[in-house]
Amino acid sequence: MTDTRKAYQERIEAEIEKMSAQIEILKAKAKKAKAETKTDLLTQVDNLEELQDETSRRLEELKASGETAWRELMAGVDGALQELENAVERAFSKQ
Repeated sequence: MTDTRKAYQERIEAEIEKMSAQIEILKAKAKKAKAETKTDLLTQVDNLEELQDETSRRLEELKASGETAWRELMAGVDGALQELENAVERAFSKQ
C-alpha cells in the first residue's frame, strides 16, 4: 500500500468518526426532545446512519481494491463523504 493511499484511507476514517460523533449528539438531543421534534430528529438520525453506512461501505471497497482501481473508487468515497457531511450540517442547522 502506498503512503498516499494509506493517508487517504486514514483521513476518510477520521472524517467518518467525526460524523459518527455528530450523529451521536443528534441522538442525545432526540432523547431529550418533545414528541414532534423527537420524531424528526430520529428520522434524521436514521438517514444519517444510512449515509454513514454507505460511506463506510465505499471505503471498504476502496481498501479491498487493487493499486490501480483505488484511485477510481476515490470519487465515490469522496462523494459519499461529502453527502454525509452536508446532511449532518443540514441536520444541525435545523436545531
